[in-house]
Amino acid sequence: MNKKNEMGNRYGRWTVIEDAGNNAKGQSMWICRCSCGTIKPVLGLSLRSGNSQSCGCLANEQTIIRNGVKAIDETGNRYGRLTVVSRVSSTSKGVYWRCKCDCGNETITRGATLRSGGSNSCGCYGRERTRECNSGDKNHMKMKTRENHPGWKGGEYIFRGYRMILRGAGYVPEHILVMEKMLGGPIPEGAVVHHCNEEKLDNRPFNLRLFATGSDHIKYHHHLRRIRSRAIVC
Repeated sequence: MNKKNEMGNRYGRWTVIEDAGNNAKGQSMWICRCSCGTIKPVLGLSLRSGNSQSCGCLANEQTIIRNGVKAIDETGNRYGRLTVVSRVSSTSKGVYWRCKCDCGNETITRGATLRSGGSNSCGCYGRERTRECNSGDKNHMKMKTRENHPGWKGGEYIFRGYRMILRGAGYVPEHILVMEKMLGGPIPEGAVVHHCNEEKLDNRPFNLRLFATGSDHIKYHHHLRRIRSRAIVC
């Protein structure tokens, strides 16, 4: 039976870019690129039947939307040094808001955190308090933080295999920052960013995939292990 040529065809968010031959059962496989940038092999039958429409990002987004909650409109409200500018995203845990601090910086925080008093600045208030505490100590006339610290490494370091980047008052994994840029806002609470090639330092957008929950991420790893256990070694 001749293999149907799927090159260039689109199925949902998938675009077929390369022939991947057949699997162990003789079924046709195709290398596909998802609109989010993920590239992976997909069964031809799954494409044509509609069982596979994306790398999983579509289902994750739909789950996040279903978990959305009705928000209190915080636009224009003021909490400490923060003024709420706009709504960013919502999850089952709450709604996230973009805020502008009196110092000029912007930060994104959850509405409940604002209302409880847990966040009242972009972090500048805490840094000012630290300077005040150190200003009277002759041994700390110059704060040993960030650029002045002897261990300063340019705002990034490797932790448990992940590249950490300085943002605001703390460090954030680089893959989180890349995914937030792709989403245009913060990653929903409980979501997990996965490295498709399992290289923790490869934070190129097409190598990252977002899972709505940690449970979904674990299930995907179990699925990969099952596939690899059935792989034929030449």
